[in-house]
Amino acid sequence: MPILAMTRFRLKSIWLLPQFMRASELAVAQLRIAPGFLGAKLLAEPNLAMWTASLWRSEESMRAYYLTGAHRKLMPELADVACEAIAGHVERESCELPSWRIIHAELCRAGRFSEALSEPNKRHSDREVTPPKFTFFTRPVTPAGSDSG
Repeated sequence: MPILAMTRFRLKSIWLLPQFMRASELAVAQLRIAPGFLGAKLLAEPNLAMWTASLWRSEESMRAYYLTGAHRKLMPELADVACEAIAGHVERESCELPSWRIIHAELCRAGRFSEALSEPNKRHSDREVTPPKFTFFTRPVTPAGSDSG
C-alpha cells in the first residue's frame, strides 16, 4: 500500500522565508529523483504555514528520502525557524493525493508534534493544527521524467 507522508509547520518570521525557500528547493530537487516517490503537493499559506504531502511506494523509500541529502540537512534547522511543527504518515489505498481537508484530518489523527522547537507558540503547545485556508497556493511536485513538475 502507498504511504502518505504529511507535514505542517509555521515559520516564526517572514524574514526566515528566503532562507527556508532556498533550502526547500534543494529538498524538492532531491524528492523528484528519490526512488519510490510517486507524487507530492506543497502549500505555502500567507500566515507562513507550510504544508507538504507526498506519496511513496513504501515506508522504506519514504525513510530513505527524509533521512538523507538535502532533506536530512533541513530537518534540524526546523527547530530554530518554526513555531509550530507536526509530521506523520499513514497507509493509503490509493495512489492519488488526498485533499488538504483530508490531510489536515490525518495529521490531527496520526501526526506527532515536534518536541525540538526552540520557541513553540501557544497553538503548538496546545497541540492545535489549524486547517489550511488558502489552498489555491498549492504546488504539485512530480517525479523527474514525468510530464510536468
